[in-house]
Amino acid sequence: MSISTRLYARANALLKSGKVDDARRLLTVVLQDEPDNQAAWTLYRKTQPTDSQQQALLKKLKRPNALADLPAARPLRETVSTAAPGRQSRSPWLVLALMMLFGFALTAVYLLTTAANRISLDRANAQYNTLITQYDALKQTQISLEENHQLLNEAYTQLQLDYGTAENARLQLVSEYDSLQQKHDQTLAAYNELNEQFNNLQATHNDLVTKHYQLSNEKDALQIDYNNLATAYENLSAIGQFPPYILVQGRQVHIAFRKYNDTIVRWEVDFADLEQAIEQGHDARGNPLTRLTDQVKLSASDGSYFYARDFRTFVDPSPFRNVVPELYYASSSPDEFIREIWHIATQLTTYSYEMTETPRYPLETLLAGGGDCEDTAILVASMLKAAPVNWEVGLIYMDADNPTVLADINHVMVYVNTGSQQYYIETTSSWDMEPNGNVAGWYLMIEG
Repeated sequence: MSISTRLYARANALLKSGKVDDARRLLTVVLQDEPDNQAAWTLYRKTQPTDSQQQALLKKLKRPNALADLPAARPLRETVSTAAPGRQSRSPWLVLALMMLFGFALTAVYLLTTAANRISLDRANAQYNTLITQYDALKQTQISLEENHQLLNEAYTQLQLDYGTAENARLQLVSEYDSLQQKHDQTLAAYNELNEQFNNLQATHNDLVTKHYQLSNEKDALQIDYNNLATAYENLSAIGQFPPYILVQGRQVHIAFRKYNDTIVRWEVDFADLEQAIEQGHDARGNPLTRLTDQVKLSASDGSYFYARDFRTFVDPSPFRNVVPELYYASSSPDEFIREIWHIATQLTTYSYEMTETPRYPLETLLAGGGDCEDTAILVASMLKAAPVNWEVGLIYMDADNPTVLADINHVMVYVNTGSQQYYIETTSSWDMEPNGNVAGWYLMIEG
């Protein structure tokens, strides 16, 4: 809305409220700025109803013909009333005198009115000039305010953009703050947990330090005891007997060996059994006839055959029937029991890995502290046959140099079939019970 429009609206409100002079002053400013504003002229005529006043304003605005475009003004009042009808003039001179007197009066009134109007016009001109000056100042103020408004509007727009950017940044910061707060809470919880663990570890450390000092003192005491025992052990070693061994005291034969867990097992056998084994072995090895009768015929894959001594006749489980079952029941599984039997044989000395023609009975091998491959195989087979089970046990005649080829005979192993697993036991090895796995050879099963 322009200033003139606002001034016009204000003048109309003042005129309606009876403030004619104030409305006139505002309308004068409007007509000075917009001389062709018919609505302002129409409203102005209501504040100055005489044509002379309107013409004076037109001259001042240098638009003498402006009223021609406006609606006709109201007719001026009649200044002289007509004589009453039916009444005649008394005297022409009197009438003339009265007319002259009336003319002088009119002249005086005109002069007074003119003087008064001039004074009012001067005042109006002064007010008009003041209003013009104020209008110009207001116009400049308006221009300045519009320019400031434009600048402020641009600044406001920029501020809105900056606010949007700042709001986005604020929301991002709030999101990051919430994330950091969550991480802080998690870190604080982890710290409290670690701190509790640290306190527990510190307490445990203190306990361990105390125990360390106690154990250190006990270690010193044990070291002293150990040194004393080591000295005693050296003294006893010079005169003592340690497993494996076979000891004859009176009519009893004491056999001792070590188990896998390093515990010592002692067996007792009647001396008569040892005597019988020695006598039988002596006869079997020294009697040529026995050598001829204890032969077994072995067929090769090419159809050829040859004879070898049958070592099964030397397998004797009887000396072990009272002791091997105890070892069997003490084992957690058949596999553990078989390995314990093999471990007993590995504690003996092996004289030779080759087959010889001087096999021994199992008690003879224990008494001698070892033997050849067939001696240790006979010993292991005898103890396995003394177990309270019905397993297949046999001797394998094979070629030690070619364990997977059925060719020559120069070595003896033990075969065991528990029904769920088969074993190929190498009695001359102290580190691997089955180094060859499934071997090719002649399997001679032991009956009974």
